[in-house]
Amino acid sequence: MKKTLLTLFSVIVLGSLTFAQIDFVPKKLTNATPNEPSYTDEQVRSAWVGGGFTYFHTANAGEEFYIVGSEFDELPVGSKITKVKFYHRLGATQLGQETVTFTNTSYTVKIYENPTLTPLMPGMSYYNTNIGTPIFTQTIVLDESTSDTFHELELTTPYIVNENDFWVALVFDNGVGAMRLGDANPANEGKYYMHYNSMGMTMIIPVDTEDGSHSLGISLYLDDGGAYEESSDIQAFFLTSMQAPYTPVVTSATVAEGQDLVLNPAFQNNGPDGVNGTITISMTAGGTEIFNSGAIDNFTLANGYFGFVFEEPYTLTSEAMDELNLGTNFNVCMTVTYSGTDPNLNNNTACVAVTRTGGSTPSTNCDLEAIFMKSNTDPSPIATTMTLESDDDLTIYPGVKNNGPDAANTTATITFTVNGTTMDTQQVDLTGLAANQVVALTQSGLTVSAEDLNSANLTGTFEGCMTITYAGNDPVAANNTTCITITRKTDVEENLANKITLYPNPANNFVSITNAENANITIINMIGEVVANVNNASSNQTIDISKLANGTYFVKVDNKVFKLNVIK
Repeated sequence: MKKTLLTLFSVIVLGSLTFAQIDFVPKKLTNATPNEPSYTDEQVRSAWVGGGFTYFHTANAGEEFYIVGSEFDELPVGSKITKVKFYHRLGATQLGQETVTFTNTSYTVKIYENPTLTPLMPGMSYYNTNIGTPIFTQTIVLDESTSDTFHELELTTPYIVNENDFWVALVFDNGVGAMRLGDANPANEGKYYMHYNSMGMTMIIPVDTEDGSHSLGISLYLDDGGAYEESSDIQAFFLTSMQAPYTPVVTSATVAEGQDLVLNPAFQNNGPDGVNGTITISMTAGGTEIFNSGAIDNFTLANGYFGFVFEEPYTLTSEAMDELNLGTNFNVCMTVTYSGTDPNLNNNTACVAVTRTGGSTPSTNCDLEAIFMKSNTDPSPIATTMTLESDDDLTIYPGVKNNGPDAANTTATITFTVNGTTMDTQQVDLTGLAANQVVALTQSGLTVSAEDLNSANLTGTFEGCMTITYAGNDPVAANNTTCITITRKTDVEENLANKITLYPNPANNFVSITNAENANITIINMIGEVVANVNNASSNQTIDISKLANGTYFVKVDNKVFKLNVIK
């Protein structure tokens, strides 16, 4: 049985590249597991180690970002690092609701040995580290001609890995820069640190999230002394939908006579290296070619990324199938040919086994019920009302239940509306959904962020509904639509009334902290000394800072930390 993802809002992607007859936008599969080289002390090979190049993070002039090279098993003692790779970008870039202009042109790569981390204060996620003098420093200046590229800086002196711990730093020397982050992965813990520099002191902040640690966009090139030939494993596949999370893969389809066949052909680079060469994409139906992109030169695709071949789903019409004399059973196949080294050619071709039935599909009687489930594993319906705080995301789990009496053997159209306005319509194949069986329509629920809710002006009370229209016989229409009434608290004054704030900032003689009733307040200087302390604070606590010297301090209000600048 096939399932598809239904979304209320469009997916935001980093960029679009158009080549020949295809419109290819790199994306990342939700369940993608790119190939990663494995290493032993006895078997060292040339390859890139580390790095994450999915999301943007803004860096300011003077900031350093660290990859802890000695934490990687792929870098054994005696191996040689000859290059460092990072991302360079100039110009205005839209990041969510904000436009950021990247201006940094000078980068410095530093290598430190045996750095130390000392917690600034127990219970805080900040560290004070005395890194000392780097053992290697190299600076490069890049301009607009290399913007939006992953630059490979060849080190003037290769670094030979020894018994010492070592960190490799990337410094943004002269402006706002773009650091790239990879997906959250617990395996990255301890290998990457974010950082900011203030008052000549280096403060280290681990790149942690609830889902693990993010990798930074810094890669090290391990050179075993031999010639390294880049290779990429190209994998072709067909997906059920062009909506995230882009799963599952389609290997079979059934269409009735007179019905068009709709497919979503795509391909992915499983790595370990990026694609950088010529790509040719061809498709056949019953062995007859129905599409050929021709040679697409200078095609690039990073490890772990994929893209749909076409901007819209590919449609093989009923008339075209008749002209090709395709018969009852045939294959539609796509082949991707890469001019570079592709060590696994077995997955370069993907096929969908198509069954074309004569006449219309026999109807079955299915009482389909639309439900918003408690989770993908708990099909119990949720309450028909929901209350959200203004900063809460909205997560729902849409599903379909077949109340019988027959099993479903055809498709259904799923429509989402908000306050009566259609937001998304998708077709899902319910073939095989047995009587009394429930199926989730998404892989992990449907989440709309608070930011997207704000962008859509969905505030106050609004109604979200899902409707199922079965292509077969559905004798009970009353349960084909389910709705949930959502109330979002948007009273700004109410939100601010409960928010801990610190003002003024910068300050000179006094600082006030609102909504701090019964809190313990501690002010700490840049070397970790406590310079002021208030226990059981009042709701609007004022603290005398007239005796504090100019500089930057940290104000800890229970578990919340503020950065305070004192200027006399």
